[in-house]
Amino acid sequence: MLTGVVTAAFREEVLAMGWRAAPLGPARRIDGAFLGAFRIEICAGTPALLASNGIYVPGAITPDAAARAA
Repeated sequence: MLTGVVTAAFREEVLAMGWRAAPLGPARRIDGAFLGAFRIEICAGTPALLASNGIYVPGAITPDAAARAA
């Protein structure tokens, strides 16, 4: 499981990407920013869920490409 806190608008995008995800309560204003927490369940089916929404392309990220980007 993964948890995160992002702007409320981006949280809505994250939740719509195809993850098995849920908000962790309502978004709140904190120090002038409207933030929302979320959780994502990562499992063997996660790549297929993301691919079905065009978020993940199998084989697009390889260890060599990741090393070059770093």
